[in-house]
Amino acid sequence: LYTLFHFRCIFRWFTHYYILATVVTSICVVLSIECYVFEMPPPGFLREFLVRLRVSEKSALLTLMLLWLHVVRRLFESLFVSVYSDTKMNIMHYSLGLLHYLCLPCAVLVEAPGFVSNLINLDSTLKQLSFLQLLGILLFAISNISQHQSLDVLANMRRNYLGNITNYAHGIPTSGWFEVVSCPHFLFEVLIYLSLWCTIGPLARVWPSVCLFVFVNQCIAAKITHNWYQEKFGDMYPAHRRAIFPYLF
Repeated sequence: LYTLFHFRCIFRWFTHYYILATVVTSICVVLSIECYVFEMPPPGFLREFLVRLRVSEKSALLTLMLLWLHVVRRLFESLFVSVYSDTKMNIMHYSLGLLHYLCLPCAVLVEAPGFVSNLINLDSTLKQLSFLQLLGILLFAISNISQHQSLDVLANMRRNYLGNITNYAHGIPTSGWFEVVSCPHFLFEVLIYLSLWCTIGPLARVWPSVCLFVFVNQCIAAKITHNWYQEKFGDMYPAHRRAIFPYLF
């Protein structure tokens, strides 16, 4: 047990998170479309996990589809954009990440109707979206684009103008949101989950817990990364930068 706890795996294994998340979320999206659009009964075992209903079919399907777009985008970046060094992480951290992405789409379905509701007219669904959901979609789009740009900045620090990897060294990012925070990609991760809270609706009880977990996790990770930058680069590192939230923390 001691050996297992101290086992460390490479950061390239982050790709496993998004492979798992893409597979599980895709399955949940397909099941939701089958149940809500084509009125096909879901697998019986899923009913055992349903709690008191607080989320509409529309909100659940919308949130799942946005979540699917997010994890597919992160899988693409992990495979073709990000340049991981040989830095390692604890196996417990890795396992927690796998558990998080395994449960993520389930956190949406667990409060959704039990796949026995009326047919959804997809043509009119967009007109029925609330202002909060439209705001969530806008925040989701902006946050995903901004997070991709931030990850692209990090990747380009290890590539030449032809896109070839030239090094695995750590440097000081100097463009975009990196001018004000050390970890803008963590900031936008928090905002992405917040945007999905807007789309799933304020009555949801499970998703706020997911948001809280992500908020705490990203803040801790950002603070650790920020302190590491300061220790490694000393006076060279911009003193005005915060860890994750501009001008605050």
